Amino acid sequence: MTGYAGCAVLALSGELDIGDAAELSAQLTAVMSGEPWVIVDLADLEFIDCGSLGVLAGARERARLTGGDVLLAGSRGAVTRLLRLTAYDREFSMFPSASLAGFSAGLAKFSSKLAASKARESVAAAVDGMITEAGSPANVTIGNARSAGRPDYWGAA
Repeated sequence: MTGYAGCAVLALSGELDIGDAAELSAQLTAVMSGEPWVIVDLADLEFIDCGSLGVLAGARERARLTGGDVLLAGSRGAVTRLLRLTAYDREFSMFPSASLAGFSAGLAKFSSKLAASKARESVAAAVDGMITEAGSPANVTIGNARSAGRPDYWGAA
């Protein structure tokens, strides 16, 4: 499924233990076959074991080899504690929500595309192509960007 900034989003819920590792691996492989940038939404995940964390780490390594990444979003409670205990909170890029992870991934994708296109085309053409690919910036909302009587970031009132 494509979600924020063209990234695939995989939402996990309930509890993941060693019995779920193969299914998690298969789902990540399927998602990553279409898009190397994956946001794993942990907001509804109550528990994850070390085996499933290892699956996420392996997926991240594969994604990074293809120019992408696996970003973790929305972890809470026992999941956050295990990420900290295993030091995976320092290994993965972690975000409070999937939308912020998507924003960050969009910036990273933009930077790498801009660097790759630097020798081939003007910066203006590269930026225009990326905006066209992502959709109109007027459709992007980050938090509650509008306030009465003040223009938002994109200049709309």
